[in-house]
Amino acid sequence: MTKGSRILLLGAVVTNFALGDDDMDGVPNHLDKCKNTPFFHEVDATGCSSAILKLPQDSSNEFYITFGYSLSHNDDVPKDEERLHSSRMGINYYHDNWSYSLALGYYHDAHNSGLEDTAIKIKRSFDITNQLKFSLGVGVKLPTYDFTGNQTNWILQSSFIYYHDTKLSFFGGLGYEIVNDKEPNTSIQNISSKYLGSGYFLNDKLYANIAYSHRKSKFSIEHDINLLQSTVFYKLSDNYFMTLSYGHQIFDDDLHNSLDVNFGYSFH
Repeated sequence: MTKGSRILLLGAVVTNFALGDDDMDGVPNHLDKCKNTPFFHEVDATGCSSAILKLPQDSSNEFYITFGYSLSHNDDVPKDEERLHSSRMGINYYHDNWSYSLALGYYHDAHNSGLEDTAIKIKRSFDITNQLKFSLGVGVKLPTYDFTGNQTNWILQSSFIYYHDTKLSFFGGLGYEIVNDKEPNTSIQNISSKYLGSGYFLNDKLYANIAYSHRKSKFSIEHDINLLQSTVFYKLSDNYFMTLSYGHQIFDDDLHNSLDVNFGYSFH
């Protein structure tokens, strides 16, 4: 360590004791609204990160609305039905460590169109440390998709996200859906799922991640779904943002892929 480095470190330690600045971000404890900010973060006058991009799931007391379009391709179905188009709207409200969401969708292919099932979810987050967050959630999937035998399904979820000091993030989760749908000629089962991934904050506007997920089909005769998906989050302005996602099923002989584009607005 050079003489200059030792002087800077000594100055930081002295400042910490003199001002009562436990996370050493330059903002005294009595003014610091974000305790234990990671050492590498730049902070504003309240001690909260200013140079790091804040993702929607890290929001507090904010309201978000998103509009999206999805195109999926499936070689397992007849040629004229292999492309499915979906339009979706999401409403999310974050209050302290609670979040509430509503997801609506409309689909159409070559022959059919209509509403998708409507999902309502409630989630509670727990800040284990300033870098590690754990969440538990419950939800209900309402049978707005029009087919005989469609019933209300229940959703259970758990997840974690860890923000490393190197601008990396690691995340994962488990899900379980209690399926009450009825099919006259096919055996139905509950759906279990899991995912694991990593992301990187490229700058204060751009975040990208890649994840692997495994999901059982609700039809017992169908194989499990193994998906590799990459998502890019871009902050257009203080209020507007967009996400772009591409997913591809792996370990499958047929072609299954999807492209999703979403635009969102946050009400601060």
